[in-house]
Amino acid sequence: QAALRLLDQMVTDEIEPTEVTYSAAITSCEKADRPQLSLGLLESALQNAVPAGETCFNPAILVCSRNSFWPQALLLFEDLPKRSLPQSDISFNAVLDGLGNSDTGVKIFRRALKMGIYPKLLTKTKWLDLHDLSVGPAILA
Repeated sequence: QAALRLLDQMVTDEIEPTEVTYSAAITSCEKADRPQLSLGLLESALQNAVPAGETCFNPAILVCSRNSFWPQALLLFEDLPKRSLPQSDISFNAVLDGLGNSDTGVKIFRRALKMGIYPKLLTKTKWLDLHDLSVGPAILA
C-alpha cells in the first residue's frame, strides 16, 4: 500500500513516475493479490511512455496468474517479445503458475524447454531438480 500511496503522491506533486516506481507499485499489487490494480498500473505506465520492462511485466503476469486472471497473464506473457523483452525463467514460471496442466500450459512448458529456460531438467541424472521452478512448471516437469 505504501508504494501505491507514493505513486499517487508523485503524480500529485507533478513528479514523473519511473519504471522503478511503477515496478514497486505493481509488485505491491502482486504481494496483495490485486491483479486488476496491477493491470491498471501497467497500462498507466505504458500510456505515460514509461519504459515498462521485465520488472513491471513479470509481477503483473504473476499476480494475474495466481488469481485466476490467466488469460490476461497469457496476453502479457505473449506480449513480451513484441516489446523486445525476454521471456525468461521468471516470466515462464509466472505464467505457468496459472496455466498449470492445461493444454496451453503444456505447450508453453515445452517451448520453455526448447528455449533452454530450464536447463537442469534436461540433464541426465537420476534426480529431478526442481529448484528453479515455481509450482506450475514443477507440476509439468
